[in-house]
Amino acid sequence: METIAEIGYHVLGKDPNMNRKHNDLCVEILQARSTGGNVFVRNRIFPIEFGSVYIVNAIETHYTNPSDPDQYCRNKIILSSRYFSELAQSLRFPTMLDSVKKNAALHFRAADGMPAEIIDGLFQKTAEAFSSDSDIAHAETVCCTLQILVTLFRHSANVSLPPNKQDKLLSAIMNYVNLAVASAQPFSIDKMCRELFISESYASHFFKKINGNSLSRYYVNVKLATAKKMLTQTDMSISEISQALNYATPSAFSKAFKAGAGCTPGQYRGQIR
Repeated sequence: METIAEIGYHVLGKDPNMNRKHNDLCVEILQARSTGGNVFVRNRIFPIEFGSVYIVNAIETHYTNPSDPDQYCRNKIILSSRYFSELAQSLRFPTMLDSVKKNAALHFRAADGMPAEIIDGLFQKTAEAFSSDSDIAHAETVCCTLQILVTLFRHSANVSLPPNKQDKLLSAIMNYVNLAVASAQPFSIDKMCRELFISESYASHFFKKINGNSLSRYYVNVKLATAKKMLTQTDMSISEISQALNYATPSAFSKAFKAGAGCTPGQYRGQIR
């Protein structure tokens, strides 16, 4: 992916990429056109609210869990991380670039004064330009994408709602899993529940209901996302990565990675680099 890979306007229904491998070295700009559910990025939780916009660093663990998947409507632009960096630098928005890298995502709430319908109109123009065969289609696509970014940062304060009790518990669970992966420690649901003072049955039911994934699946997803970052951002060997992620053997790591990514760790590193 060199520049812009995909643009969608008022896309309705389940996300086809929910359980499919897609390019990780990209940034996704998403605008919700329906309400209900959550957007999950790494260990952060954002409510799906009509008109709100989310800029996501796609190499992180990320997905949406709408309340009604069949009625989930959104606008989206998927562009390469390198190209996003070039756009941010050309606009002299270093804080935007740094925030996406550091925080994994940015959230612009329509309720905070962000002009949702203006953004929606720009998504429509971007989609029309992207599908056009005219000589200036690429230039128009880039121009509209730049206008979306400028409008976001001109009118929005990047403020999220204070977390409620459910959000705090969900974040605590996600943080526990992320810390276990980062520290190469085995993940124990029993130990986590004892430390958080909740029962295993409640934790499993609660997490599945709110997050959309089981705890074990979320743990596997976090390990996969971490492995991808290690393969693309470090020179660690497959054996070293396997040990860092607490796999019994490099072959066990390779098998698990292939099941999640569709290719071996070595193949993935070769494709990305």
